[in-house]
Amino acid sequence: MRSEANNGVRRLCGSYLTTAAVGMALVLGGAHAQDSGMSGKKSDDNQLEEIIVTANKRAENLQNIGAGISVVNDARLDELAANSLADFLQDVPGVNLQSFGAPGYGSIEIRGISPQSVGSTVSTYIDNIPVGGSSAVGENAEFLPDLDPADIQRVEVLKGPQGTLYGASSLGGVIKYVTKQPSLTQPEANITEEFEHVDHGDFGGKLRASASTPINDELAVRLSGYYRWIPGYIDDVGISGRDANSGYDWGIRATVLWKPTSDLSVSVNAMQQWTRQNAFDNVDLNPVTLRPLYGDLTQLRYTQEFFAYKTNLYSAEINYDQPYGSFLSASSFNAIHPTLATDLTPYYAGLLGIGPDSPASGIGHHDDAQETEELRFTSKRLGNVEFLTGLFFQHETLSDGTNYVSFEPGGRVPNPDVPLLGYGDRGGTLNEYAGFFNATYYIAPSLDVTFGYRYSDIRQNRVSWDGGPLYGFEQAFDQSSTQSSDTYMGGARWRITDDVMFYLRAASGYRPGGVRTPLPGAPPDFGTTYSSDSIWSYETGLKMKALDGRLTVDTDLFWINWDNIQALVTIGQFNTDGNGGHALSRGVEMQATYMPINGLTLRGNIAYTDAFFKYADASVLVTTPGQRLFFVPELQGSISGDYAWPIGNYQVHAGGDWSYTGNQYDITNYLLPSFSVFNARAGVKWNNCDFNFFVKNVADKRAIVGDTGYYPTYYPLFTVTVNQPRTVGFMFSQHF
Repeated sequence: MRSEANNGVRRLCGSYLTTAAVGMALVLGGAHAQDSGMSGKKSDDNQLEEIIVTANKRAENLQNIGAGISVVNDARLDELAANSLADFLQDVPGVNLQSFGAPGYGSIEIRGISPQSVGSTVSTYIDNIPVGGSSAVGENAEFLPDLDPADIQRVEVLKGPQGTLYGASSLGGVIKYVTKQPSLTQPEANITEEFEHVDHGDFGGKLRASASTPINDELAVRLSGYYRWIPGYIDDVGISGRDANSGYDWGIRATVLWKPTSDLSVSVNAMQQWTRQNAFDNVDLNPVTLRPLYGDLTQLRYTQEFFAYKTNLYSAEINYDQPYGSFLSASSFNAIHPTLATDLTPYYAGLLGIGPDSPASGIGHHDDAQETEELRFTSKRLGNVEFLTGLFFQHETLSDGTNYVSFEPGGRVPNPDVPLLGYGDRGGTLNEYAGFFNATYYIAPSLDVTFGYRYSDIRQNRVSWDGGPLYGFEQAFDQSSTQSSDTYMGGARWRITDDVMFYLRAASGYRPGGVRTPLPGAPPDFGTTYSSDSIWSYETGLKMKALDGRLTVDTDLFWINWDNIQALVTIGQFNTDGNGGHALSRGVEMQATYMPINGLTLRGNIAYTDAFFKYADASVLVTTPGQRLFFVPELQGSISGDYAWPIGNYQVHAGGDWSYTGNQYDITNYLLPSFSVFNARAGVKWNNCDFNFFVKNVADKRAIVGDTGYYPTYYPLFTVTVNQPRTVGFMFSQHF
């Protein structure tokens, strides 16, 4: 006898489910549920949704948080056909991504606080877990965790220093991925197929599926996975041929939720993501005219290049609720494994016989593994006070190195007769012990003040081995360092009305210093360590909701003093870590969302950032007071509009967005030009199915979105990262 649920190998989209969908439907008992895609709720179809976030490590309405925060939820990620950070950061004012040629290979800045060396200024979190590391030994400024948003509920971007709650290396801000969780009450499944074609390039596609089901009243499971074919569009006139930068990207995730009582829940999560790109999104240019040397979207390489990035995360969270608050234990092991190969033939041509007939490559790895534990208590409102307090520990292990390898003619096989041309290997550990406290006192129903404090103790060790003919020296190095840091935060909120809030915030942040390799030619007092840098940020803002909930506006002003900046220090032809002076970043940001009529949503944001060196030490790459900081455009902004309307049983929608990024200096002090990009989309929903059509970069504009980190002062080749040409595609989704 067949149950009613199993009777419904249900008809979706006017046809029977695909084989994969049938399997999921049977697993889920045939019931269907569609993810709302909301981070909050709507009280009325004519109002904008209330967005709930966990930026302050407690669930709060976004409009009630006294700090600059932007959120991109899963519905918006789907709308934008997003595959990486570069696809949705246009919705976030004051944030800029500098790409080095592949997703996960680049650096990010928030409010002008950009990496001036190899240490990251922005922390990345997945739920309550930090990933990507705190030590600069692994060059974490260049290898940022860039998750595919296939199973992401929302992305929260916290702006300004977050040292009291998020610790080391969050002096510029935090990017927090909040993942989708299993439901104990309702099963669901989703399947999406995506296909795209890049002008001047290849076809690509993506398949993703997720399923969530309760096992019983106490236990639920969520599984998800995706596979993406990355289309190539860069032609290599050397070794790799057409569409050299093609690749693939896949990920899997499993979450088990156990809730034996109403007070206790345990969530166990395992995730793995792997990306490989067979070449970089780079074009060789004439540095004077900025015109391609070999033609549009073309490069010349003598050895095979690639970039691969693997992310592993295993975590467990225990939540125990009590009438006066909740206890959390968040434990994890996570690791990132970036590897890459770069053609070095043009840079070292003429040295040690290197040239087109005897090419050379740099093959590197930058591994970072962390074990973390956070214990936290978050109180409920206790009279006029609420607070949270906790302890944090992390043990970080790093392995970073590059081998410089000679290849036989043709650039595919290493030359067995030539030993390594050079090698640079580094290893290290970082242990952090921290305690933090944050309290809010409600002076009146409309007025409150907040204070936060964190103490951190960081102990590091670094071992390095450098040598070979290219280096011109051989050395081994082993040294440790210890430091402590105090960070503070203070703020006030005044709810002028139920829909208008004014806030003030002051906060400090820091990035740990460390040990550096001594270089030939360094002065006697140069030293083998470099110091922490620190920030004090001052911010004021206004958040408002108006027109019966159809308009929200967030605007803020900020002023940031950045002291003892960690920057690249130049000695001869070598660079190493150091401290390079002081900077100031100041600016204004605004973002607004407006629903003038039911079904039409308009968004806009703009940011002006004036970030410059007040002064810099003579040994760093920039020495002129007033010089703008690297990777910081003065002006950024975007506007978008999306309209949905019913036609019979169908819901039709169409929209588009335009974004602008002003000019910016790369790390070589080269001024990269400004650019703008326009995207369009349209689609239709019926029953439990979505069909979406999109065009990215409608005008097929070329834009320089990053450099390669090499220095024309020393090397003749100028190669830059360019944006993806016009891309036409469609997505088909089934929800049941």
